[in-house]
Amino acid sequence: MHQEGRSLTELPSVGPYLEKTIRKWIESSSVVLPTPDLRENFLTRTQVRAILEKQPTWSALAKGDLQMHTLWSDGSASIQEMAEAGDARGYEYIDITDHSKDLKIAGGINEEQLEQQASEISAVNYSLRIRGRMLRVLRSIEVNLSLSGDVDMEPSSLSRLDRRTGVTPGTKANR
Repeated sequence: MHQEGRSLTELPSVGPYLEKTIRKWIESSSVVLPTPDLRENFLTRTQVRAILEKQPTWSALAKGDLQMHTLWSDGSASIQEMAEAGDARGYEYIDITDHSKDLKIAGGINEEQLEQQASEISAVNYSLRIRGRMLRVLRSIEVNLSLSGDVDMEPSSLSRLDRRTGVTPGTKANR
């Protein structure tokens, strides 16, 4: 936005005073942070929406959603509600990726809560199966990484998730 010369007041909760403060910080900062290799070649939500506006038929090709937060952290719906919404969209799968424990501002969950969530996901999957629904709810978590690459969850709890893209069951993130 800043590089495009647009007003930062377009952002939620940013008024003229905060915009001025942010612009001063951006313009006076001599620090240029490189994009981590892990983040290269990914699109932002805004970029994806712009592409889908030009190609509306592509949305119908989606088989699932691999980034979903629920009431367990900072989402606004239960796992059951998320599953019903995914099923209504014709998805084959959804992946619950609530925040992990070190992101307290988002209500991140700890290892014990992750296990409790597993029981709920299992119950939702069972309920879907007995009703003949094809949707499957997958178990994941959005972990936090320290500067050295340590994850904020015990490796044993991560090893029981459905997918570990980007993080091994060890204690360091793959680079």
